[in-house]
Amino acid sequence: MSDVRVTEIGDSRVINVKTGRWRQNTYIVQHTPSGEVLVVDPGEESPAVMEAIDDAGRPSLILLTHAHYDHVGGLAAVCDKFDLGFYMHSGDAKLLRRAPLYAMSFDRRVVTVPAGHVAVEDNPLSWAGAAIRVIHTPGHTEGGVCYDMGGMCFTGDTLMCRLVGRSDLPGSSGKGLRRSIDALLEALAPATLLFGGHGRPWSVSDARDWWRKNRDAAPAFDMEGAFG
Repeated sequence: MSDVRVTEIGDSRVINVKTGRWRQNTYIVQHTPSGEVLVVDPGEESPAVMEAIDDAGRPSLILLTHAHYDHVGGLAAVCDKFDLGFYMHSGDAKLLRRAPLYAMSFDRRVVTVPAGHVAVEDNPLSWAGAAIRVIHTPGHTEGGVCYDMGGMCFTGDTLMCRLVGRSDLPGSSGKGLRRSIDALLEALAPATLLFGGHGRPWSVSDARDWWRKNRDAAPAFDMEGAFG
């Protein structure tokens, strides 16, 4: 498959499939000993994404870091195929409902989204016998979250490799995003790998060093005015 990267972290394999015009990262995480699988931000119903999921195994969880259209374009297909609900923060419920409109307006793309979600702020998450820590990181969106899974953290568009999410969109806040990134990097171990919504992985140690130098003028992900 093209545009697929595999990262081994302890007992887990993180399969990253880049999709769509904005090269959004869909993540399929496989716990090797148990065979359990979860999916983070299924951005597109593409053959590469569906093949990667089928190769990894039947998922037990679908997690959203936020609800911009380029991160949820394949959500309905994955939910329907595996008869699963999905988890996200309720702060992004309105944004999810608007995702089809934004997809058509910005990308001339038809996106459908499932109704309803399981609220991560009200429901503790665990996977492969371990808790998933949900860190609420508003700023790029009101309901943005990061998923800390011990050694790896999925950060969506809150923080990417040497980039942050846009904060000039409806429901976003530059001050809020900076506070969220401050708290996120303080909460995670230095060796933790960060898997962002776009770009490549990097470590918390590298991110802290970059953030100290760039906090007040960090470049935002922006490709021709797209939603990140």
